[in-house]
Amino acid sequence: MTPDDQRTSHIELERLRGAVVRDIAWAKQMLEAHAATYDHECAVCGSRQTVLLQAKQHIYCRMCRTTTANVYAHPPPSDKLREHERITKDMALEMIQEVLAAFEIPHNKARLSEAKAHGSYRNCLCYGFTNNLEGVLKSIRAVQEHCGDNPVFHDGLERLRLIFSPFNTYELEDARIRQEEAAAREEALAQEAQRVADAKKMEELAQERREIALKRAKKVARGLDPNQMYLPAIVRQPPETIVLLPGRKAFVSIVADRTESFQWYLNGARLSEDTPGVLGATTAFLKLEFFTKSLSGTYVCECINDDGRLRSTPCLVQLAQLKPTMVRRVDVANVPHGLAVDCEAGLVTLLSTKGVEFRTVVALEMRPVVGAPAVAEPFAALTGSRENWYIGLANGSLLHWRTQVQMPPPPPTETPAPVGKRRMSVMNALDTNADAKRRASVRRLSACPQVRVTHAERHDSSLAVIRVVQFLAHGTWLLLSDERHAVYLYHLPAAGASSALPLLLATFVITAPQGARILRVVGSTTLPFFAVAYTHSKHVDLYRLTALTYTKTTVTMGCRVSAMAFPPLGFQLAVGEQGIQHGFLRVLNLETRVSQLHTRAHFGPIEKMQFMAEFVLCTVGMDRAVKLWDTTKKTCLVEFMPQTAVPSALFAFGPSSVLLAFYSKQVELWHIANLDKVLASIETEHLYAIVMVQKQWRGALARHRLKLQAVLTAAEASSQGP
Repeated sequence: MTPDDQRTSHIELERLRGAVVRDIAWAKQMLEAHAATYDHECAVCGSRQTVLLQAKQHIYCRMCRTTTANVYAHPPPSDKLREHERITKDMALEMIQEVLAAFEIPHNKARLSEAKAHGSYRNCLCYGFTNNLEGVLKSIRAVQEHCGDNPVFHDGLERLRLIFSPFNTYELEDARIRQEEAAAREEALAQEAQRVADAKKMEELAQERREIALKRAKKVARGLDPNQMYLPAIVRQPPETIVLLPGRKAFVSIVADRTESFQWYLNGARLSEDTPGVLGATTAFLKLEFFTKSLSGTYVCECINDDGRLRSTPCLVQLAQLKPTMVRRVDVANVPHGLAVDCEAGLVTLLSTKGVEFRTVVALEMRPVVGAPAVAEPFAALTGSRENWYIGLANGSLLHWRTQVQMPPPPPTETPAPVGKRRMSVMNALDTNADAKRRASVRRLSACPQVRVTHAERHDSSLAVIRVVQFLAHGTWLLLSDERHAVYLYHLPAAGASSALPLLLATFVITAPQGARILRVVGSTTLPFFAVAYTHSKHVDLYRLTALTYTKTTVTMGCRVSAMAFPPLGFQLAVGEQGIQHGFLRVLNLETRVSQLHTRAHFGPIEKMQFMAEFVLCTVGMDRAVKLWDTTKKTCLVEFMPQTAVPSALFAFGPSSVLLAFYSKQVELWHIANLDKVLASIETEHLYAIVMVQKQWRGALARHRLKLQAVLTAAEASSQGP
């Protein structure tokens, strides 16, 4: 670099230095002017109602009456030095602690940074030592005087040396110290965490050893080999499929041996006792309290003991979709007004005024009747089973038929007469089609079974017409009625009804009141109960039969009675009431005579009704609608509308089939999909409910006996005395 270049760079440096000095002087003047004209605020409450105390450069607040320091005050330092003042060692230690503590105050550090920015070296020197240079020198010399071998003073002087060093490295030192302290804290935390983890691991190992010892002790107490594994064994798996209706209850159970606890899962998710709608998630009996769509899915039970776990087969619980479908519709010769189905024989019996027809259950194909006697009187009533059929006639007679389903005998084989070869060839050529038709007809006749009447009896009664024929209480009573004026009851021995005939001597005869006419007579097939309803009356007479007499109870209804039905099992009576515009359904309890269900069922009166199960009732109204009712939940399960004509007869059989006869001389077979599964689930629910009630009753009885025993023991002890 040439001398001219050096001179030029020196001039530029001087110009820049002068500019920096002018800027710093301008900034200092601006700061002093702002400090002179600053409207001081209270550092405590923020109020501007303050007074500046010039002597001490403090600010007094008139609102909260507090005094704070003026942050803009810069008092001139005092250079009065008292070097010969003697202080004690404790005072020197307190001084150095105050000096070092002054550098830790954030406010003092902020003032030091501010002094550095403005280039005020005087302020940099005395920013935190009682606002004067005297305190700084006094403190340092006192420390030097009493230093000696004291480590506290040595450490303090070392820190002061770093603080007052010309390179200003105390901030880096503070950062390093903070970093070291943070690293030390992290190391201490890591050591503590490692100590806790080691202690937890040791505790887990100890707990595992205690559990192993407890398992072995349990096996020894049970008489088992402690060195052998005994996994849970499932005796009975949960059902594969359960079909439920919304709002129903259900039980999913499992039976397992060598099991200490159970845990149920729904679609892989663990069930807890707080799961809504589910009870017993940790027991062998899982109860679905109120079934909804959210509870449908796959249920799995996990059986747990000390040696392991075992999962059951999945149980699919799904929402039922009841869908009625018409399977078959056939035309008949006469209007059927009575139906009977024998599921074992697979026959449907149709009763009309002209006679009796037998058809198959599925295809409703007609079966020919062979050996039946000729009857001139109209047929009025029908009841019976596979072999015995009882038919009431319009002249008061009762027919008893015994039938068998037989295959027809094979047709006789004809031996042709010997003829010549030429004549035989001509006959074969002419009668080829005729022989084929004859062979086909013979094959059809031989393949179609027929109903043969093997025994026929006819007995007369004193009734003008028999419109009701029914057996009560498992065939121990026979009920006959003309549905006009009288009801005849016959007590039958164990041999059957045929030994009690002729029917001229009835066990009991019940006549209608004066001016009344019998409308409906219905009896229970399993219980000694039957009910009688009269025309234009709002009550039902309920009778209970015994071997020697009968009892009568009158139950008052809200409207006139149009139909009645007894369930196959259970103490219930379904009554159809005819209102002004609608037909109402009422279900009575035979023991308490209390209405369990009363609801509006059809538009118009209920004409036909029959129980499909203990709790499912099928009704047909004048509106031609067919409805299935759940008497326990008081809801309609499914409803469908046949489009043929007005129904004349109804018969519900099997788990999900309904047979309807119409005045248009037609018969329809309807099938309700998934109804059998729904009925099975409801029956299971009832069985489990009965089991739960029995368990509660046995528990209550055991508690009562224990309590009574305790009372008796206390009484004996008090009677004996001390």
